[in-house]
Amino acid sequence: MSAAVAALRPDLVRRLILVAGWAHTDGDEYLRNLFALWKQLGTCDPAAFGRSVAMTGFSRRFLNAIGREQVELLIPNMPPTPGTLRHVDLDTRIDIRALLPRIAAQTLVIGAALDITVPVENSRALHAAIAMSTYAEIDAGHVAFFEKEDEFVKLVDEFTLAR
Repeated sequence: MSAAVAALRPDLVRRLILVAGWAHTDGDEYLRNLFALWKQLGTCDPAAFGRSVAMTGFSRRFLNAIGREQVELLIPNMPPTPGTLRHVDLDTRIDIRALLPRIAAQTLVIGAALDITVPVENSRALHAAIAMSTYAEIDAGHVAFFEKEDEFVKLVDEFTLAR
């Protein structure tokens, strides 16, 4: 959404940070099926929805490092709220490829190398499609800002404080 705003209303966006993002789901059977699974679980099995989101949102390394007890505590914190399910539905229909070349804002694209939700090649493609963007990659899952908070904050600070 923020990329679309930056493209359509450049007067409102001076700097843009895109994290673990993608431009479309059309033709990406992995993303289409993951989001379809979340939509189904969200309406019939909230606990399985939370477990699926936790398994794909965090890297395997991170989940193993925090251990079973902490993983089990994460799951109920990811319920399929109506807002979350609307977001997942939008994710299935999004296609902003035509807008990306229009982004004039200074842009930092951050990919997550261990991202199971949105594989990192999607972030790399965003970077390639946005002229003059900067790219950084964090060795983490989709929720990189949680797994590698210090590294994430450093990247954002360096980008936002740069002239």
